Amino acid sequence: MHQSACTTAEAPETARARAQVVDAIRETAPGTSEERVADALLVVTELITNALRHGEGLSACTQKVQDGRLVLHVADHSDRLPVVPRRSDCQPFEGGYGWSIVQTIAERVSLRALPAGGKEICAVLSLA
Repeated sequence: MHQSACTTAEAPETARARAQVVDAIRETAPGTSEERVADALLVVTELITNALRHGEGLSACTQKVQDGRLVLHVADHSDRLPVVPRRSDCQPFEGGYGWSIVQTIAERVSLRALPAGGKEICAVLSLA
């Protein structure tokens, strides 16, 4: 099992988290297709971007590969749950698709409130 962690004191930029995901996958699941790697990168990017834009900042992230699955945990400082914005066919929107993308690509997504405030989102992706 490969695992890396980033804490509040060293919150990663999206590029760093993406590099950690690629390293974890290449080290422990080298046969993973480029399509699955791209899916994993999209999910980690969306989760971190949402934490920064809507979650009052990123508080922690971890990623590990275990049993052929990538397990991502992203925590932020907000108690607000992610939402899918309501859209009208007549009104184009820029952005607002991240949560839907995560839910579509991930095999499983869960949320939990953190004891000190904020929330953690866990997304599990099959690498097969």
